[in-house]
Amino acid sequence: SSSSSSSATTTTRQSPLQVKLADLANLISMIGYVGALLIALAFLTKKALIDNNFEIDKILIYCSSWQTVLKDITDSAILAVIIIVVAVPEGLPVLVTTVLSLNMRKLLQEKVLVRRLLGIETAGSVDLLFVDKTGTLTRGTFIADSFIGGDGSSVDSFDLLPPPLKKIGRVALREASSVQIAPDGSLVGGNATDRALVAFLGAEELKKIAATTTTTTTTTATTRTTELLFSSERKFSAAECGVSADLERLLFPTTTTTTTIATTTTATTAAVGRVDDSSSGGGDSSSGGGGSSRGGAIVVVKGAPEIILPQCRYYLTPRGSLKKFSGAENRAFEAAIENAARRSVRLIAVAVAPRGSIDMVTKTLPQPLVLLGCVGVLDKIRSSSSSSIQLLRRAGVQVVMITGDRESTAMAISRQCSILPTITTPATTTTTTTTT
Repeated sequence: SSSSSSSATTTTRQSPLQVKLADLANLISMIGYVGALLIALAFLTKKALIDNNFEIDKILIYCSSWQTVLKDITDSAILAVIIIVVAVPEGLPVLVTTVLSLNMRKLLQEKVLVRRLLGIETAGSVDLLFVDKTGTLTRGTFIADSFIGGDGSSVDSFDLLPPPLKKIGRVALREASSVQIAPDGSLVGGNATDRALVAFLGAEELKKIAATTTTTTTTTATTRTTELLFSSERKFSAAECGVSADLERLLFPTTTTTTTIATTTTATTAAVGRVDDSSSGGGDSSSGGGGSSRGGAIVVVKGAPEIILPQCRYYLTPRGSLKKFSGAENRAFEAAIENAARRSVRLIAVAVAPRGSIDMVTKTLPQPLVLLGCVGVLDKIRSSSSSSIQLLRRAGVQVVMITGDRESTAMAISRQCSILPTITTPATTTTTTTTT
């Protein structure tokens, strides 16, 4: 009901030009009515007084002839109606439409498409402009340039990841997107964010994946059994994909002699793999389970860090073991992603959950989650964004950026675009400016 009400308000709201034309029409109508009345009275005054030289006897004789008086009253009424009709600016709408059409042609020459003629004049009355970030202020081409692990460490290339993270990340980054890999290693389908995630694997890795496929068309290396698509309300997506049994046991072994985290879901009761509670990070857990050839499965979750991170009690260490988040590690990880966000980097959290943890009825976040890390995606600012916004501000237009990114990323981009002033004062001043 709210959307229909908003739509009705949008369609019935008059543009500034329509309001001005309505005011002009009311003014012309008032002048026409007053002028018609004055002209009618002047006509009668001429007939009754001026034509009789203001002589009382002649005026009385004129008034005694009701036929003559009635004829003059009728003539004055007709004259008044003529004045009112003539006062209506019939050519004004045609003139306005012609001028707006000429302006539309000029804008088309500047590669600006105008859907409604009234929008041309409305643009000249704008004092508050809402601008989308992605593809408008930025180029809309995403480049994954960093990976932040759960311990706060950061690398700028997939090849620099530790082998355990690389092994799982190879599957997670593919299955967290809808992009397919062609035989020549090129990426097909998916949105810009998905392509950036898969491209982070690197050209050599993509060629290796393409070389291992047996088809001649596009392919993904693993099989999805259940998929929960991304939603702007939930801010995450999840996909259950088939993997090797060894890889599943690495994260969620069903039996283990070491510490486990147990959870019960509607489809399965899964245990989260070996946990390292020591400060050293523990040993490599890739050997756990004994090399069964049976197929395994995990759930790959991708989404906004503020949604996924609070549900991750454990993360995968560079040595391949699971470690519980502590206060110090939380602070280190938060500092790492905050520093990335201040560089205008968009962060996408990637985590895994045990098989069967996707609930297609409630569509809630799968549990329990093990954090793999956050991929930093960079979308560079257009070269003309800052100068355009400065021009708008000098013209008295307030610019507001619309984005779904975290606050630090949004503020960094808005400063680069000159929406917010560059802050070089202490953090307290920064907080005050942000609040304002």
